[in-house]
Amino acid sequence: MASRKRALLAPTDDWQQLQFQLDWLEQHRYELIRPVVVFGSPPVERAEETGVSARTIYRRVERFDQLGMQSLFEAEPVGG
Repeated sequence: MASRKRALLAPTDDWQQLQFQLDWLEQHRYELIRPVVVFGSPPVERAEETGVSARTIYRRVERFDQLGMQSLFEAEPVGG
């Protein structure tokens, strides 16, 4: 029987709490855009919630739409 390695935490959509629970860059990238991609939240609203510029969120959502999950694992293009 495997022992539990992670503490049980209540699910949250609160960015201020969620970002501390993410171990990998790819998780962080996905959670940043998830409300926009999955639920259709406005990128400007997500920008206000996270402190990340709306332009960055628009750009990451566009890359996700083009490349899917692969966009979370690749380095972002320089200058765009």
